[in-house]
Amino acid sequence: MLRTLEVLWQYDGAERGNLIGNNLMNLMVSVLSTMAVFLVQQPIESGPDKGKQAAAPFGYYDFNADKASSALDQLKKLVQAGVANYPGGNLSNLVSTVNGLVDIDSLSAAK
Repeated sequence: MLRTLEVLWQYDGAERGNLIGNNLMNLMVSVLSTMAVFLVQQPIESGPDKGKQAAAPFGYYDFNADKASSALDQLKKLVQAGVANYPGGNLSNLVSTVNGLVDIDSLSAAK
């Protein structure tokens, strides 16, 4: 979501409306909310927080670190891994949502 916001400040092309209506809204409403609900239902099983529930870490993920693939391709892989690792986690709807996002790395301002 942060990458999309960064691009929005710089990009004024034909995909701007899709960045707002598609990427930002779907990332906030569908992806982040689904992940937050999933995380707070996960018990922590070891360490000093054992017995508590997990929560969103709000850490920065550096999509620029992997130059071989776009941020969207990396996000798709991460979501697919999450769905595969937690088949009962009600995460399967994330795959279609993420597949419908605009690839911001393909926009001239994102490069």
